[in-house]
Amino acid sequence: MEHGSPVGHEKDPATLAFLDHLFLRVLRDRPQLAPRLFAQLFGEAATGSVLRFLGDRATAGDILRVVAALPPGPFVKALGSLCAEPAAAWRESFVS
Repeated sequence: MEHGSPVGHEKDPATLAFLDHLFLRVLRDRPQLAPRLFAQLFGEAATGSVLRFLGDRATAGDILRVVAALPPGPFVKALGSLCAEPAAAWRESFVS
């Protein structure tokens, strides 16, 4: 507010940006899973790991804990659909 324009932030690490993109793809394709996914994420992964993950400060261990807390099926399916798209269609959203 002091400068009259939004304050930017560092570019997200590619791994976290890709995982964000994958999670959003699952939510877009299967929105009915959202309550279950969030309940599992916050119920099964350590709170610190989830908060660091959401704040783009996750360690490799945090990422593993977050991934392990979620059901693999919807994410494997979303990954398959991403891989079926031309690379430019999805790569742009998390690399740029």
